[in-house]
Amino acid sequence: MADLVSFINYNGKGHQKCTISDLNVNFGVTVATNDKVKDYFILVHTNVKDIIPTVQKHILSFFQTSVPSYLDIRMDEDLPDLPKIEGVEESSLSGENLEGTFVERVCNTYPNQKCFKIYSRNFKNSEKSSKLFDLDCLYIKDSSTISPMALKHFKGSHLYLFNSELKMEDVMQFFQRWKSGEARNLEYLSIYMADFVSFINYNGNGHQKCTISDLNVNFGLTVPTDDKIKDYFVLVHTNVKDIIPAVQKHILSFFQTPVPSRLAIKIDKDLHGLPKIDGVEESTLSGENLEGAFVERFFSMYPNQKRSRILAKNIENLEETSKLFDLDCLSIEYSTTTAPMALKHFKGSHLFLFNSELKIEDVMQFFQRWKSGEAHQNLEYLYIKLKSGDLNIYFI
Repeated sequence: MADLVSFINYNGKGHQKCTISDLNVNFGVTVATNDKVKDYFILVHTNVKDIIPTVQKHILSFFQTSVPSYLDIRMDEDLPDLPKIEGVEESSLSGENLEGTFVERVCNTYPNQKCFKIYSRNFKNSEKSSKLFDLDCLYIKDSSTISPMALKHFKGSHLYLFNSELKMEDVMQFFQRWKSGEARNLEYLSIYMADFVSFINYNGNGHQKCTISDLNVNFGLTVPTDDKIKDYFVLVHTNVKDIIPAVQKHILSFFQTPVPSRLAIKIDKDLHGLPKIDGVEESTLSGENLEGAFVERFFSMYPNQKRSRILAKNIENLEETSKLFDLDCLSIEYSTTTAPMALKHFKGSHLFLFNSELKIEDVMQFFQRWKSGEAHQNLEYLYIKLKSGDLNIYFI
């Protein structure tokens, strides 16, 4: 609403009476003082626990079928007893301090929850048998005290641990349990270290030695100088082509079954020979210039690719029979010269052409071939964004 106050006929004087379901309630409206603060209702009643179930009942009356509820709780001195509401599948807890006993009470009161988010800065006294670890999705913003326990006892599919204080042995023990099949439900794990430098025991003096698979490698660590730059590894070895297969082999050793790989390559003067790695199903090629001969060599070396994103600013000497057009999904960021060829010869299902220069006849010929069944019978999605030319950008 552009004007919530007028919409509800609020006279701006204290509280007014209203009826929600069968409950008589006083309400007020806090009016926005700037763009960051929005108008919102304040409901006032002698028993706060009665208001929330009543509001839920009133809202659900607009729906023909039951809908799940999301409960947002802030822990402070004004927090009453937990309201009796149904269908809670997701909740979040925020505040300075959070006790493990309160978490158990929330989980017991709303037993059908699938996702739980915790934003408390001080999470204390959680037990390894906590129902928190039985949830399917768990998100902990400040996990410094609970991250080792969560990593060890979580049974769900998605776990997010931010500002964690884990030790190397915590992570290695997790990988061992996961590889043995203990964490068989886990599909996604995100860990953000509060102090990554300490985690890997990096002394900050040049390069240190490590072993990846059977390869001895020197590594260094670039430490961030501001919030925009993240920590990252620098691996140093006499033969760069040996490092990438070794890293892939090391990572795949944590998985029970083969997993697909994504290969990102920057094409410049420092590019050495292509590494021999398996399972490449997706790729990204970036740089100033991309030669058609390199494209054919690249897709011949990794023939099982399904998707590729071309970020190179210039694509030269590309043939109509290029393996690029045999992919299932192709995205070309600078398709100025290649868009007409791609539109004519692409055989996959998803095609994205950015910064393209197409003419009306290019597009009309495409539609004629597609409609007649002559070509593009696998195409499900086509996106074209024009850079210039005599075709109106709103035509497509």
